[in-house]
Amino acid sequence: MALKTVIDENGPEKLMFPIIRDIADYLASDHPEKTRACAGDDCDLYFVNQSRNGRRRWCSMSTCGNRAKVNAYLKRQEA
Repeated sequence: MALKTVIDENGPEKLMFPIIRDIADYLASDHPEKTRACAGDDCDLYFVNQSRNGRRRWCSMSTCGNRAKVNAYLKRQEA
């Protein structure tokens, strides 16, 4: 399946096109079942799990993953 796009250079669709194109590419992909919600407590983001073993938990290791690991470390230190 190929997408064909016609947009007006001065229209509002020029602003939304990159987002809509990414959504369309995702929906047309072979792996929509790999979509996961981030396990972060305060995060509402979703991501496509493309990890080798399929066990990715966070949208970003540098933000949500790091926070979760720091919080777990601090809990262990309290005990």
